[in-house]
Amino acid sequence: MKKITLLLTMAALALSPAQAQERMTENDIVGSWKMIIDLDQVIEEIEEEADESETLLAQVILESVSGIVEGVMDNIDIYMDFERGGDLTILAEAFDDIDDEEESEWYIKYNRLYIEDVDSFDSDDDDYWVLKDGVLYLEGDDDDDVTIYMIRVDD
Repeated sequence: MKKITLLLTMAALALSPAQAQERMTENDIVGSWKMIIDLDQVIEEIEEEADESETLLAQVILESVSGIVEGVMDNIDIYMDFERGGDLTILAEAFDDIDDEEESEWYIKYNRLYIEDVDSFDSDDDDYWVLKDGVLYLEGDDDDDVTIYMIRVDD
């Protein structure tokens, strides 16, 4: 019985989501990354609400909001240039113009990437990034409807 319990425990640990996370080193992070903010779930919920709405005016308003959000997000790009030693440049580009460039710092602790706050990029103390299959995913965020991740753009 003890052997079965031990085997089940080992199997559970081996299959846990935490194991999917890759070991992270400075070499894995250094370079340029593009942040992707996936609002598909939020937009889907807005469109469902519009379909269920009893009035034509509510449907029009909800569908318009959905379209505006999609249009704006399609025209905003955020790039992060991670440099050796922990320096970070954050570039925000909206509608094909660079609107903002800020300097920050980053570090890896316990196989998690942490980015220091700046004026336009603020994260909770619990927010960190994990590397899975070459993609950095934001973890610790309480909003399950929005997926935020970064893909490397300088390969």
